Amino acid sequence: MEEFRDRKNAATEKPFEAERVEESAYPASIEKMSEKWRSIQRQNPDQQKGGFVQRNYLVLGIGIGLLIIAFLIVIGGFAFLVWNAR
Repeated sequence: MEEFRDRKNAATEKPFEAERVEESAYPASIEKMSEKWRSIQRQNPDQQKGGFVQRNYLVLGIGIGLLIIAFLIVIGGFAFLVWNAR
């Protein structure tokens, strides 16, 4: 029984052979855009440098603002409950 399984598995397992493509992987226009992007990155190496806060100041500001608003809502809710408890 095991010999039959081994033969069946051996017959179904075929080595993966990738088909060769004679053309380049990307069209010429994409290659040109990629080269332009690489040259821009080489011209401005300092653009990506900086601290986390310097790179993400807008997101951090919005997040801090939302946290302050949520905190004020919670404090306001407690104040409302205490005021009406009298």
